[in-house]
Amino acid sequence: MEKRYFELVEGTSSKFWEVWQNANAVHTRYGRIGASGQETMKDEGSGEKAKKLYDKLIKEKTGKGYLEKTAGGAAPAAKAAPAAKAAVPAVRPSAFITPGMKLAYSMADFDAADNYLFTIKSLSPNLSIHHQMGEADEGDIEIAPSAIDGGRFWLAIAQGGVSLHDHAAMESPITRDLPPFLLSRTAFSELKKNKSTIFRGEWASTDDTKWSLVGPEKLSVKLEGKTSTVTVLHARHDDGEMWVLDDENWPLIVKREESGDNYWKLLVAGKGLSASDEFEDQDAEDDDDGDDDEGGGFRRFVFDDGESNKFWEIKLDGASHTVRYGKVGTAGQTKTKDFDDEEDAETDMNKLIAEKTKKGYEADEE
Repeated sequence: MEKRYFELVEGTSSKFWEVWQNANAVHTRYGRIGASGQETMKDEGSGEKAKKLYDKLIKEKTGKGYLEKTAGGAAPAAKAAPAAKAAVPAVRPSAFITPGMKLAYSMADFDAADNYLFTIKSLSPNLSIHHQMGEADEGDIEIAPSAIDGGRFWLAIAQGGVSLHDHAAMESPITRDLPPFLLSRTAFSELKKNKSTIFRGEWASTDDTKWSLVGPEKLSVKLEGKTSTVTVLHARHDDGEMWVLDDENWPLIVKREESGDNYWKLLVAGKGLSASDEFEDQDAEDDDDGDDDEGGGFRRFVFDDGESNKFWEIKLDGASHTVRYGKVGTAGQTKTKDFDDEEDAETDMNKLIAEKTKKGYEADEE
């Protein structure tokens, strides 16, 4: 049976999925568009069962928004083009930073992802923010105008705690560091006008991290229960990238990824949100294609200090590696990273393992 190829290009997602049947087996290939991706094979024992699985997988993918294309990226000539989606309304960027607004973010710090809810309490004389992780860990921070205008650092926020970038004694108001969802106005202006800026992330090893402008893009965001489009500036450095709202007054960071597994992602914004809500990550990687691999080929590490009980797994697959991580007892999240060759993939895998063991993770031999 011929291969059928599908793509999902939405927000910051740019993924492909391909499927074909060979006798009793169903094969899939998936990954980022432009990458070689990963392949899976499932033997159903009969051609009839394989055809049922083949049809079921295609139905699931198209239900998630994947559109069928030719391998070169064009829509198949024999199929009618899908009906155009109605244009979603544009959002005034300042709508996100206003008193009473709540911003739900997903955050990962090499380990399991946690959801944070940031509530904008007031904009002056300082930017006053209430932060909450889950229903227990919460607090308030005050950001001074000096940080909003000219800050060059992000606060380190993890496991419900907050610290300055240099781990100095906490101050109030905070004069140099910004919350992880904001870029300073000066840095934003430099990025837009000069095509680059210096700004240190909480996972960076030096203060002079240079972010270079890739260009303006359109992203989908959820505001007050509706999906809308915003214009963002896409920037990157050697080991990370971010998408920041094109708003010189309040340059909100919609998404930021650094050093492999680390990220902040805006899930939804709205004044009626609650920390007890379950927020869906619209940009999560589809890992259901490989869920039948019950740890096969993965090297597993666990971390248990009496409070946290987390796992982290990694598997090398040619010129790519796949990381799976989360809280022990859950399926966790899966991320695949592609490299130029197998040697680069293995080097990065060994680097990540060294980082994990340094943090206290231990190999799980079971």
